[in-house]
Amino acid sequence: MEHRKSQSTVEPLALDENSSNDVTYVRENINQITKTNDDGSEYIMYEYDEYKYTKDEWEKEVLKRKNAELEEIINTMLGVSE
Repeated sequence: MEHRKSQSTVEPLALDENSSNDVTYVRENINQITKTNDDGSEYIMYEYDEYKYTKDEWEKEVLKRKNAELEEIINTMLGVSE
């Protein structure tokens, strides 16, 4: 998995599994920011964390996240606090 801070003038997809056969892009912490050009006009920028997973890495990450969610639900149902 690779991580980088990114910027774009186009709102990014939070999850992009289709733009590549080999990788999945996950974008988190997407923030919309208004910037001003030298001429005073404003435009929108998006800043975000981008994670690039191989397909195998992404499948493992999805399972890991689902297991964590299930564990949290079970703990809540059992009244277990962390």
